[in-house]
Amino acid sequence: TLSSELTWEAHKYRARQHVHRLYLGGANAPDAPWAMPLLPAELKSLVSGSAYFALCESFRERSRYAVWETLVGTTLCVLPPLARQFYLSRRAVRARRLQELIAALHGREGADAFWRSLSTRVWEGHRIELQSDAYHVLGWVDIFESVAAPLAHPPRGSARRLALSRPRSTSSGLRLLPS
Repeated sequence: TLSSELTWEAHKYRARQHVHRLYLGGANAPDAPWAMPLLPAELKSLVSGSAYFALCESFRERSRYAVWETLVGTTLCVLPPLARQFYLSRRAVRARRLQELIAALHGREGADAFWRSLSTRVWEGHRIELQSDAYHVLGWVDIFESVAAPLAHPPRGSARRLALSRPRSTSSGLRLLPS
């Protein structure tokens, strides 16, 4: 169907941009809040180390549960279905709050500090997204690199290859295949 074809095309486009996935430590619970891992070597050329550390600190502060949440959850443990619902709702709130923090990196001042390269600052093409499973227990951060920015400076010879791959036409209007 058309819908599945469009979904597949969108998936292929995003898959080309995907650079790295960082799995969050912890279970988004009061005793184990989510935490971002250390900056992997694959991302050191793309992300500023000091900005990543500041993001990790902000992430840790926002993922921490408040005392009242822990007390209410412990009190509701006498009625397990209520405790489960409470923790599910608090996990969803926490995940939404952390997604807002990550989305703030797409603003002008967030992008300038977070991404290392100047071309990224100009094109604003890279992005970072926080996602989680349905119960907000397992979380991950996906980092995408723009595929549009490298096209501003195509590699040498690419224009020639592109010209050779196009069908040529003659003065009589007949189309010739590339040689």
